[in-house]
Amino acid sequence: MTATAVSSLCNTSISVGMGILMKAKEEPKAVVLAHLEWLLAQGRHIEVFAAVQGKELVYKQLKTLLRGRGIAFLWTNAYSPDENGLVEKMNGVLFANMPWLLWGEAFPYAMEVVNVSPSRALGGETPYTRRFKERPNVVVLKIWGYIVHVLTPKVLRANKLENPGKLGMFVGFAKRSESIRVLNLRTGKIQE
Repeated sequence: MTATAVSSLCNTSISVGMGILMKAKEEPKAVVLAHLEWLLAQGRHIEVFAAVQGKELVYKQLKTLLRGRGIAFLWTNAYSPDENGLVEKMNGVLFANMPWLLWGEAFPYAMEVVNVSPSRALGGETPYTRRFKERPNVVVLKIWGYIVHVLTPKVLRANKLENPGKLGMFVGFAKRSESIRVLNLRTGKIQE
C-alpha cells in the first residue's frame, strides 16, 4: 500500500500510541470507528474521546457510536497542534529524521519501538506492559534499515550456482505472520 497520510491515536490512560497508515486523508472515518469498536469488544472502558475538529473526523456515524456507548467526546480546534499535546508530541518525535522515501514503512516500526520503551509518564513502565499486563519481548527488535539476506528456496532458483541469498533492507515486522518485512534492494519491492 502506498500511504499518503497517517492517523495517530493515543490511549492516554496507558500512553499506548497507535499509528494507522492511510491512502487518503479522509480514511480516518473507517479507521477510527473500527479501532473504537475493537477496543470496546476487548472490554475496554472509554470515558472520553478527543479528536481534532478536522473535517475528516466530524461525522454522524462516529457521534452516534460515542453517544450510544455513553462516551463523552471533545473536539479540539482544527489547526491547533498545541491543543492536541500528546498525539502531536508523539508525531513530532516519530517523524523527526524519518526517511521521507520509506516513511510508510518506518512509522509503524517507530511506533512499535515507542510502545515497548519505558516511559517516564508511566513510572518507568512500558505502554505495552500497561496494555497487556506482561513485559514486551524486546530481543526481537532490530535496527531499522539494516542489511539482510533473503533466502531463495532451492525450488525457486534458476540453477545450482545461483546465489541463494538476495540483499535486502529490514523495514519492520509482518502484520500477519512472524516474519520480517524486507525491501528488496534489486527490485525495490517489499517482501515478507
